[in-house]
Amino acid sequence: MNIKKHIAENENYKYIPLDSYEEFETSDIGLAGALLVWDFELMEIRQPEPGDRAYFIFKGFEGMDQVKDSYFNDKATVPPFKFMSALRRLKSRLYNQ
Repeated sequence: MNIKKHIAENENYKYIPLDSYEEFETSDIGLAGALLVWDFELMEIRQPEPGDRAYFIFKGFEGMDQVKDSYFNDKATVPPFKFMSALRRLKSRLYNQ
């Protein structure tokens, strides 16, 4: 039996993959370290050429503006040891690419 779904040409359907997400990009290593401490997923580090500015790419999420505002308004808190450890991991990945 041949089962075929028919979608009329005038219907507007948009394919949205289940794993769709927006990326959040920052070149601020401090913010990137804080996001790691808060368990946000670092997807990759983009650095076009050695010596160029690096961009830390995180999986975006709803409420990102609130997190950034709390960081830049000096209202965010992170445990110091975890923060320094996150910075070390970021630098290690950055310099060992």
